[in-house]
Amino acid sequence: MDKVQFVYRDSKLPSDRSHVDRVNDAAKRLAAKLRNVDFQSLNISDYSKRYNKDNFRKFRFIIQANAFNLLWTIDTLQKDPQNISLLDYGAGTGWLTFLAKEAGIGKVYYSDIFAPACKDARLVADALNIKLDGYFAGDSKVICKHFQKGLKLDALLSRNVIEHIYDLNEFFQDCSSLKPRPLCMMATTANLANPMVAAYTKRLQRKAEFQDQKTKWGSKPRDDNRAYLTIREELISKKFPQLRAGEIRTLAKRTRGLIEPDIYQAVTKYLQTNELPKSPAGNRNTCDPFTGNWTERLIPLKTYEEIAGRSGYQVDVINGFYNTDYSQTWLNMITPWINRTIKKTGNSGRFLAPFIILRFR
Repeated sequence: MDKVQFVYRDSKLPSDRSHVDRVNDAAKRLAAKLRNVDFQSLNISDYSKRYNKDNFRKFRFIIQANAFNLLWTIDTLQKDPQNISLLDYGAGTGWLTFLAKEAGIGKVYYSDIFAPACKDARLVADALNIKLDGYFAGDSKVICKHFQKGLKLDALLSRNVIEHIYDLNEFFQDCSSLKPRPLCMMATTANLANPMVAAYTKRLQRKAEFQDQKTKWGSKPRDDNRAYLTIREELISKKFPQLRAGEIRTLAKRTRGLIEPDIYQAVTKYLQTNELPKSPAGNRNTCDPFTGNWTERLIPLKTYEEIAGRSGYQVDVINGFYNTDYSQTWLNMITPWINRTIKKTGNSGRFLAPFIILRFR
């Protein structure tokens, strides 16, 4: 059995430690199973093979981060794990989903908006000898329809998903349509409070907005690697050929952060009223005009409170921690000290945390 502690002890842990051993032991078992799977021989897509391979570069940290989220979920619900029904939203490779099932959570469901990922996750689960309770392809509206048909849902978990959701108002409205309303535990690296994380993320956003991107391993077949500003200019010029070049450029800038149908609606309003649209992205965020996928969207905590509050949710923050298993030894000498500082400084630790869990309840 792996000797590594997958419940990271130099992070903020629940005061009730009764579930720590359960989650830690489950993470050890899952780690052993994952290491024994030959992902390259599985009949899964090249995208999923690359995604799983990349996970192994940060193997311990990913499992630790997932264990952290799961442990806080169990603690927040205050229920016997066997009586919990849980959905991993935007689950990707499914490693968080598999951990939840390995930890003895009663009902565990996988979901992802990318349908091929659902098919691949089922095949990986079979290879791990883990049986999930359902696989759903689609966004929050599609997912919630399943749980309005008699399925129970106590908690919705995710890792690095909330910063990509196009319409958060719609997402929380969908969640709150379920009775009882599920707990949402959304881990994200898009932590605006951390200056270093924010600066790095803003650089990614500028590149996505203004530069064509080389095809990366993470690109899905539905992704467009052209600069988002270029795409919006093309969409507007084709749909509204009567517009002058200067108008097209201005409207493309003013529709930053909008998906294709919303771009057309905004331009149509401009033609009717001569009123220029106001970008929902501000001067930092941007999204894919075809899919609505935000580029690591940075949102102040106050905005999360306002959006989620409209659907009856309250939000607080649980501070995460840095990887302590980098290939560079010198980094592993620094990050444990930073993690202990994050743990000691309470709420102020958010300004150091590389990721946070947004807990909506």
